[in-house]
Amino acid sequence: MAEKMLTAVATWGFKRVVVLALLTASSGFSTTIAYDVAVRITGNQAYFGSLGVDFQVLDPIEVTEIGVFSNNAFGHLTAAPRTDLNAAIFSIASFTATSGAIIAPTEVSFLTSTTYLVTDDWLFQNITPFELLPGFYTIVAQGYNALEKNGNNGVAPLPLSLENTGGGLITFGGVSRFGSAPSSLSHPVTFHRTGDTGPSNRYYAGDFQFSVFVPPPLHRRCPSRPASRCLVAD
Repeated sequence: MAEKMLTAVATWGFKRVVVLALLTASSGFSTTIAYDVAVRITGNQAYFGSLGVDFQVLDPIEVTEIGVFSNNAFGHLTAAPRTDLNAAIFSIASFTATSGAIIAPTEVSFLTSTTYLVTDDWLFQNITPFELLPGFYTIVAQGYNALEKNGNNGVAPLPLSLENTGGGLITFGGVSRFGSAPSSLSHPVTFHRTGDTGPSNRYYAGDFQFSVFVPPPLHRRCPSRPASRCLVAD
């Protein structure tokens, strides 16, 4: 068996050769909501500027949905925000970074004219699944006002959201951060430079859903054979 595999490697010149039975790439992985709490939260701050909470990716993840906190959400299957909101993920150098780079495929707008899927206190919309490699990031939301207030545990105590690691794929840190309020809702979302006083889940603002990143299936070179006897290459 080993001699046959070595012969196949020499003949086909694959970069990597594995037995297909060991390839477990699957679309059946469930998604995890990064920040969640199963009680109604009432916003307590009308902050129009950007609000961000930081996280660190330990193993590659695939972001599938971006969300925003909304006072209209809890108890519904779908809902619209009370004001237009923007959200995006930024890449940062560390939990203490004062600058960051927006990850454009993750920037979305939530409009009062549109209804979105609800999970607890958040509205979510799908994005084209996007891989985040290990590193530091922050999820930002912007546009809260007197019609649609964000949550801020520094203004008045609120139940803290649960920070879900997806089984250790990500972790959380930093003291949360905010940015100056623009004159109008901006595109792209502006970065939030000023560190707050914590904790890492201080705000009810932006959110996202993710799963373990699964690379595309390798190409099978012998479709007429049983999968367990077939060699594959990327």
